[in-house]
Amino acid sequence: MEKPSSPESGRRWPFRRANRPRRIRSIALLPTLITLGNGVLGVMAIFWIGIGLAEDKSRYFHSAAWMILAAMVFDALDGFVARLTKTASAFGAQLDSLCDLVTFGVAPGFLVFAVSRQTLQIGGSNPWERPVLAVCVL
Repeated sequence: MEKPSSPESGRRWPFRRANRPRRIRSIALLPTLITLGNGVLGVMAIFWIGIGLAEDKSRYFHSAAWMILAAMVFDALDGFVARLTKTASAFGAQLDSLCDLVTFGVAPGFLVFAVSRQTLQIGGSNPWERPVLAVCVL
């Protein structure tokens, strides 16, 4: 009579454990959507600033500034919702960092550059134009 195999023997163990529910890794949907709203507003602000530079109209700069302020609300809400629903994840933290970089790093810098470029009217006689723009870019 053959002995049943054991896990140590390398053969398949004939006895199965009771059906346990498999743990599925998931992404917290609601905080992720709020974070993406933050990122979308930041990218839209960058586009509006570019349109304002192309058409030389300041109303686009005002709209972009309001989009950045609206993104601040989304940024405050995503962390609050993640803690409230206890669905914080590593993916959400990385996505939040990326969206914050775009919304609060790139967009305001581009906005300052665009406003100062429009205000200084590059090509004039002011010798401080280029150094001021260089600081804005940095």
